[in-house]
Amino acid sequence: MWVKNDAKDMKRFFLILSAVLSLGAVRAHAADWQPLSKVVADRAEYFIDMDSVKIRQGNPSAYVLTNYNRPRDGVASVSTLYAVDCSKRTIVQLGGSNFPEHYAQGTALSQFIGRNSTQQPVQAGTLGEKILREICATQGQ
Repeated sequence: MWVKNDAKDMKRFFLILSAVLSLGAVRAHAADWQPLSKVVADRAEYFIDMDSVKIRQGNPSAYVLTNYNRPRDGVASVSTLYAVDCSKRTIVQLGGSNFPEHYAQGTALSQFIGRNSTQQPVQAGTLGEKILREICATQGQ
């Protein structure tokens, strides 16, 4: 498990957990989903909620939506919270929620915490780079 037993890491874990658990409530507002990418091989479309861009845990972050063309195990869309470090060009997935309808509509089916607890370098030409670029543009970077 990525959470260490010191107070700083436990505090960070509970901050991330509270952010993830609040995703269902956050998604209740009318989001400003702007297209990020359409990936044919993945059979999905990606959007960023420009209304959700704000500083969380010291880094700019935003929700990214994945709309599957065909639902996967009853999941039609996934709303994921990402945080970035614009100067270091890194990204971390904090967590998200799975929804039965496109555009994060309906009651969340399940929630998850991000796989990595630390910022990861962004690779050129990836969805991560597009997310980084869009979030950082709102910060004047």
